[in-house]
Amino acid sequence: MLLMKSCIGKRFGAHVLLQGKKLSNKWHSSH
Repeated sequence: MLLMKSCIGKRFGAHVLLQGKKLSNKWHSSH
């Protein structure tokens, strides 16, 4: 159970990081 949670957490964290990069890139290119 704990192992599964950490796996999902890692995937979720990576997804959030990717989205953040995309957003920051969009913001930088628009300004």
